[in-house]
Amino acid sequence: MVFDQFLSGLESVPGYKTVYIRDRNPVAGRVKTRKLLAPDHNMMILHRRFLGYLRNPQKCPRLSQIRTFAWGTGSRGRGSLKEMVLSHRHRNFFVLLDIKNAFGSVDVKRLVMVLCREYPELSGQEDSVLAFLINYCVDPKKQVGLPLGLPASNDLFDLFMGVLVDEPLALLVKQYDLHYSRWTDDLTFSAREPIGYRKRLAIRSIIAQSGLTISNRKCHTHNLQKHGPVEICGVGLRLNGRVFVSKRYRTHLFGLLYLALQGLLPITKEIKIPGQMGPFLSLIPKNCGVRDILNLNRSELKLYRLYQEWHKARIDIIRPYFR
Repeated sequence: MVFDQFLSGLESVPGYKTVYIRDRNPVAGRVKTRKLLAPDHNMMILHRRFLGYLRNPQKCPRLSQIRTFAWGTGSRGRGSLKEMVLSHRHRNFFVLLDIKNAFGSVDVKRLVMVLCREYPELSGQEDSVLAFLINYCVDPKKQVGLPLGLPASNDLFDLFMGVLVDEPLALLVKQYDLHYSRWTDDLTFSAREPIGYRKRLAIRSIIAQSGLTISNRKCHTHNLQKHGPVEICGVGLRLNGRVFVSKRYRTHLFGLLYLALQGLLPITKEIKIPGQMGPFLSLIPKNCGVRDILNLNRSELKLYRLYQEWHKARIDIIRPYFR
């Protein structure tokens, strides 16, 4: 059986512990309690092996095609957040959608169908695939949804979305002359003409057919000429095509860095700084030169230099906590 190779040589039965964290969205400012499954050593080994299988193009011939619209899921995204936002340049009208409880709403039986269809080696083994997912990739108490914290959750969600949402939407956006991108569970549509009610209804219908629900509170339409810059996953886009990080988010980052440099920020929050700097750092090339730095405004340049100061002083201290 395919899954025997993932379990061979483990010292004990893979397991995890349940952790609850209060998470504040630095962009929206909302606070919510999230349930995470923290895998033990054996569960980590199992998931690494499973990820190697999921990401092997020889096992899934259509893998690159499924990834077409996925920009930011796990480590399989197409590119940076900046590149995704820039792909929407020269379009004035936007529809931004968010999937409600995205990972927790994944139908495991539909996920099994996707895996058995896209991985020929698993064809006809639906019961075995379902048993493996329930035992090692899904919270057994719920037996539904993909839990946060397990390494394979992002890739499994990406496969689910790629086959059941992205591919049907690809036909629709071609028909309506729209541009579509997805950053995990955030869907962005843009066009040169207004995206009317019927088009939006057709988009929602495809998402509903996958068993997922749209969070109406987080969804909205936007007109660059009428409403000004649009904010996509924390990165703003102006009518002239320039990208930026919102002032509110920059203020949040300034606060974190100042407190960390003064030793007043708990280590549990300080280890999140590299991740929370992601939207801002995505605007700057990795091997940036003087020209790239000069393209930043005064506030952005100050934030960039403050981050460099923090990185030089503190990164070696917090690095062990990433392991």
